[in-house]
Amino acid sequence: MMLTRNRDKRPAAGVPQTDEVPETGTAPDDFTAQAEALRQEAEDARSRAAEARAEAQERVSAAQAEATRIVREAEAEARTIAAGASSAEHAAERLDERARSYDAAASLEAQAAEAIAVVHSLRDEREQLAAQIAGLDDRIAGFGSERQATEAQRATALGRLDKAAAEDLRREIDATAAVLTEADRQRQALQARMTEIGDGTGPGELHDTLTAASACRAELRSLLNRLDPERPEARADEFMAVVEANKARIAAEAAQSASRPRPLTGRQGG
Repeated sequence: MMLTRNRDKRPAAGVPQTDEVPETGTAPDDFTAQAEALRQEAEDARSRAAEARAEAQERVSAAQAEATRIVREAEAEARTIAAGASSAEHAAERLDERARSYDAAASLEAQAAEAIAVVHSLRDEREQLAAQIAGLDDRIAGFGSERQATEAQRATALGRLDKAAAEDLRREIDATAAVLTEADRQRQALQARMTEIGDGTGPGELHDTLTAASACRAELRSLLNRLDPERPEARADEFMAVVEANKARIAAEAAQSASRPRPLTGRQGG
């Protein structure tokens, strides 16, 4: 008779003692709902992230637009300021040009004044030379008369055969002749200087200086007319320029008309 051993029939640890699956207490729909909720939260998070990114980009775009606006406004203001600066520079150039013109006017005025001073000096010198020449002419005339009288006395002495008196008179005549020669030399020198100066109407220093003074005055007048076209001298010069232009035109037309051949008025015989 075979004996069977009694084996331990106790279940192992962790092994269910039944063939049935234990219940979790949660329905499948609940898990699905939880999954859906999580997915919704993830979608919401992504939406918030997208909104945040969009807001960030919007702020950057707004900042860029504002910066562009500010730059454009600054550029517009800069152009306005630059235009004002250019206008100021042009105004400064015009002022510099007027200043140079007035410097030139001052120089011309000084040159004209210097020339006029020389003119007065030459005229004074000419008057002095004329007075000296007149004085020499009087002396020469007096010594000439004296010489003639002495020569007459010497002739009388020679007629009387008074040789001593005649010799004394000859020496007196020679002395008078020497004085006359020197006086004539002085007169020629004075007259040469008078010729160099001239009378102002022909060649000479006086004419040249008067011409230089007139040129300075004319240039100065023209310069002042350009600086102030409304001044009376400018208006008068403009009027005279028109008059002279009309006179020149009329003269040219008359010369052209005179140069044209005249038509024959008589009938020619056949």
